[in-house]
Amino acid sequence: MDDEQIRVYMEEHRLAENVREFLRTPVGEYLLGRAEIDMHEAKEELVRINPHGWFSRRKYAAAKARYEVAASFLRWLNEALVNGDVALAQLEDGD
Repeated sequence: MDDEQIRVYMEEHRLAENVREFLRTPVGEYLLGRAEIDMHEAKEELVRINPHGWFSRRKYAAAKARYEVAASFLRWLNEALVNGDVALAQLEDGD
């Protein structure tokens, strides 16, 4: 493993630690909770709305967008955590 790869792994691990720290703050807890609530509420709306109805299309699109934004936020957090854990394992293995 060269110095550049070590630097990248260390940055990924540091980012994961920053994400963990952020999620323990009141703002992190709030945003995580809001994302989970938005996903749940949007999913319930998507089940109730007829996506083919003339007036329902906008409501369906808005609910779908709300779900996707929240899901993206959670996915980004998860990716940072997973990448950091993998980077740490690589650093510990020295490969």
